Amino acid sequence: MLNQHHLAAAIFALATFAATGAANAITPDDNIVIGIGSYDDSCARWVAARTASRDAPNKADEYLMVVWMQGYLSGANLTNTYADPKTAVALPSVAKFSIWLDKACKDEPRTPVFFLADKLMKELRKPAGR
Repeated sequence: MLNQHHLAAAIFALATFAATGAANAITPDDNIVIGIGSYDDSCARWVAARTASRDAPNKADEYLMVVWMQGYLSGANLTNTYADPKTAVALPSVAKFSIWLDKACKDEPRTPVFFLADKLMKELRKPAGR
């Protein structure tokens, strides 16, 4: 489960990466996507992180993907509420989100996580009982 220490470590890692030379090597003319949520971040990465031991190097991927997905969903939620405040949806807790992603990855193992983020947002927007 995500706790304050893991969240702080994830934020620190992302901030550190952004401040490194790798980030400076990218120019405005580059047409690339890097980091969590890029095309090669498929369910395989999620499943590997979820099944990794607590001290495995790739265990942090689980927390990074949760944080990325929550940020993506929050941004999508806010963008739509500008047009119509009634379209805002309650986002799932970390535990519920993780369970949803476990099932989605079992059903669609090669799907990139950014496609799953859109799929989840569409599901959250469906009226109850549909």
